[in-house]
Amino acid sequence: MVYGTLLTIEILIGCTMPSVVGYRWIYAVWICLGYLCLGGHFTLVPNEMKKVFGSKTTQIYSYLYTYAGATGVIECLLQIFVMSEDSVSLFFYLYAGLAFISLLILVFYYESKPYSQV
Repeated sequence: MVYGTLLTIEILIGCTMPSVVGYRWIYAVWICLGYLCLGGHFTLVPNEMKKVFGSKTTQIYSYLYTYAGATGVIECLLQIFVMSEDSVSLFFYLYAGLAFISLLILVFYYESKPYSQV
């Protein structure tokens, strides 16, 4: 429920960000909400992994944590080679689309069972 709310906020931010860029205060609130969601990922993912993987969580998360660095490099490359002044909105829609895919996975495929029941 909490993670679904976080993903929904990300989808709304991504879809509406191009429209709010001209409004300084709303834009500032949207940026803060985006950082709030980013922090939510780093807080919620380890706890959910603990439910799924139990005592093996530490080893698995240490490998999966590299997603932050890998996505940072990919984002930089996309900004260098793809983004222009006219295509800034594309990144926000991509952000919303990926959050939507995550929400679909959460709703249709994820079962939060304690490790002992897996």
